[in-house]
Amino acid sequence: DAVNLSSSKLNKVKHNVPVFGLAKTKHKPTWGLDPDGIILIPCFTFSIFTAPRIGKWRTIFETLPKIADKIKWENRVKKVMWRGARTGDRWWLTGIGERRNDSSLDIEFIDWKPSKLNPYYSNNFKTIQQYCQYKYLVHQEGWSYSNRLKYLLLCGSPVIYANFYGWEEYWYHLLKHNHNILVFKDKGNEKSFKNLTNAIIHNDQKAKFIGKNGKALVEKYLNEQAVLCYFRNVLIEYGKLFTYIPIRHPNAVKIDEFLVGYSS
Repeated sequence: DAVNLSSSKLNKVKHNVPVFGLAKTKHKPTWGLDPDGIILIPCFTFSIFTAPRIGKWRTIFETLPKIADKIKWENRVKKVMWRGARTGDRWWLTGIGERRNDSSLDIEFIDWKPSKLNPYYSNNFKTIQQYCQYKYLVHQEGWSYSNRLKYLLLCGSPVIYANFYGWEEYWYHLLKHNHNILVFKDKGNEKSFKNLTNAIIHNDQKAKFIGKNGKALVEKYLNEQAVLCYFRNVLIEYGKLFTYIPIRHPNAVKIDEFLVGYSS
């Protein structure tokens, strides 16, 4: 995740050694380490994620497209949908949906509190599988990046990415506006957002084209083998910088699923 150091002397500094990070942004002002010194590696969710109904990436990668394929395009809910926690700078865009002035928007905050449906979150919570029931999806950044984007793309519905602060994971250079995603950067311009959503809602051919390409991107470049290949190549290049042969520390702990609290 973002690296923010307590020392003002270390923050915003370029270091002469590579720092591995899950995400970074070049948005000013610089928050944490200088982004040019951060080498992006796959997010931990490419292994496993503890969010409800997600779990192992390998399992979601295999099952979610099958679920999505069973939902015909014409049967998907013709609304722009988003659910998420009250983190980061999500208030402006979510506020547009929660005012209920536009029936084509289903955009709401969720709360992590007990409800009639679940002891952990509010009634309006949606699982990642339920996202696939909608024709149009929204992705918003959180305090830093949000790892949900790859899951949304697997649904095969076009995703509107509200990219206000430029957070990126290692694979975001593959995202192409109007080809496999719709990038929205015009924060504060409600008219611009409505124009974007109206345009995609009234152009089924374009919507299906973008959704299909987004799904294909994930299936080709974010499958388990591709992710491991990228990480392996990063480590190979990193190893070339060594002037010694590293050995395993006697107290080293194997990275395993239990470290993120997953037990099933």
